[in-house]
Amino acid sequence: MFDFDYSKEYVDELILRHNMRLEKKICMYDLSGNLIKVFESKKEASDYSGYKRGSILHACAACDGYHRNGNYLWYYLNDTNG
Repeated sequence: MFDFDYSKEYVDELILRHNMRLEKKICMYDLSGNLIKVFESKKEASDYSGYKRGSILHACAACDGYHRNGNYLWYYLNDTNG
């Protein structure tokens, strides 16, 4: 029915832009509220901290009412507290 002919470069660029919009920067704080580091991605935060990505995202979203995971507080960069 539809016949689209997009170049590979065009499709790759669309995918990259889409992924960049989905990826949120993540802030890591100590329990006193001091900023430790801002990460470009959940993978970077996980690699640096040793915590699982899902645990960090759970804390960022405060699913249980707390932003704490381990000995750190986690927020998305654009949160009011992050």
